[in-house]
Amino acid sequence: MLLSHYLGKYLLIAVTRDSPEIPDDALALPHVLRKILSEDRYDPYYISQRLSVFGWLQEHDYFCMRLLVDVLDLRTNTTSFLCAQIDELVEGACAFEYLSGISVFCNLSQFGGSADEVMAKIVNLLRDNYLKAGLSNIYYGFDEWLQYYRQAELALSVGLRLQPHIWIHRFREVAMGYLLEACVAELPAHMVCAPELITLMRYDEKNSTEYCHTLLTYLRCDMKIVRAASELYIHRSTLQYRLDRIFSMTGLDLSDEDNRLYLLLSFRLLGNQSA
Repeated sequence: MLLSHYLGKYLLIAVTRDSPEIPDDALALPHVLRKILSEDRYDPYYISQRLSVFGWLQEHDYFCMRLLVDVLDLRTNTTSFLCAQIDELVEGACAFEYLSGISVFCNLSQFGGSADEVMAKIVNLLRDNYLKAGLSNIYYGFDEWLQYYRQAELALSVGLRLQPHIWIHRFREVAMGYLLEACVAELPAHMVCAPELITLMRYDEKNSTEYCHTLLTYLRCDMKIVRAASELYIHRSTLQYRLDRIFSMTGLDLSDEDNRLYLLLSFRLLGNQSA
């Protein structure tokens, strides 16, 4: 590994020999990563060639993060200091300024640990400097490099909207929120969700019934009558009566898995967080 780093600068010159003059910063890993992110299109083979110089290989595990930086830090150039600290704390990490923030790529294979262990090493740095982080899922290979970076950006932006008090936002933890936001990106929730549910909601409002809550509980209980009746504190025959009324009013077919998923998603879209 030491030999790879020692020879890296000269190997990179060979890879980029089509350029007549190469500034020193172009030989650094942050420059290579910044260039990859700034390209609208990229060639995975090109990425592989450039990153292999630094010992970053196709079969290694990676994740990336996006850090929200205070405007004052940008003005005072504190970001350079923060990037240097991250690189020092985490072996296999490369932090650099990018688009008014800090971007970090971590080679977990070089680090020799998990993403959680990486974050444990820098969590105090984040809190001391009031930095919020968005993390991508773990990935390997270079075919979807930009898409995983986009995951980190989305984890940060969605996470800050949903839970602004949290320091670290993982894409896995905000993915549901992202999906729900995407569902209503063009149409309001009541136009996207199952029309049968709208029918039940209107009936409940007009007649002071609880058919929506009954249906939701039934679905959450995997359509088990005894369990759902216990959750609702009603007799199973009462539950069966309500279900029969729901089916007769809406024509719902709960034997279809897609219908059940659509209904649960519709409950979420309409703001029922118990779905």
